[in-house]
Order: sequence, then structure tokens, then C-alpha cells
Amino acid sequence: MEDIKTLEEYMRLIGKKLEKLRQNMNMIQSDITDEVGISRKTVSSIENGKNFSVENLVKLLITYNRIEPFMNMLTLPYDFDIKEYKKELNEFNKKYKNEWWFKQINKEQ
Repeated sequence: MEDIKTLEEYMRLIGKKLEKLRQNMNMIQSDITDEVGISRKTVSSIENGKNFSVENLVKLLITYNRIEPFMNMLTLPYDFDIKEYKKELNEFNKKYKNEWWFKQINKEQ
């Protein structure tokens, strides 16, 4: 991730990511006004990383179909190491990729 040091930098990054999510859904800011019930000016403010409420963040995440990943992220143990998990998962997949049961499970998915 980028070398972020301040709260303001995090807020701007979150705002830009929310803007990208909106754009990827082919929505303009005024569409959000209709969908979520917050003003276009508020949407613009959020996307520019200005101070915004958790309530508005949750409304946007619901609108962009991203609330579930957000909630899942909050449920991980504080000491969960995603890099270590991915490394172990990768090793497991390499070790068992030729086993019949492994092929069967992956074929079903």
C-alpha cells in the first residue's frame, strides 16, 4: 500500500476508492443522491477525502455492494496475518494439487 502517514492521506485515499466504486457502477454523483439520500455536495466532499460520517460510509458501501467485504474485514482477529495465510494457502494448494480429492473440490467450484 502507499506510504500513508496522516489521517488526511487515508481520508483522501478512501474518498478516491469510493469515487472509483461509483464510477465502476456507471453512476454519477447525483445518482447517489437519489439512491442513498445524501446530497451531491456530500458525495463530492466524501470523494475528496473531507470529513464524513460512518453512517454515510456505510450507506455508500451498501450502494456499491461492498458492505459484506467491509464487515468481514472487521471480523478478522486483530493478529490475523493475511500474508502468512496466503502463503500457507499457496503451499497447501501446491502440495495437494495433484490429489484426486483436491481436483474434485476445485472442479465443483
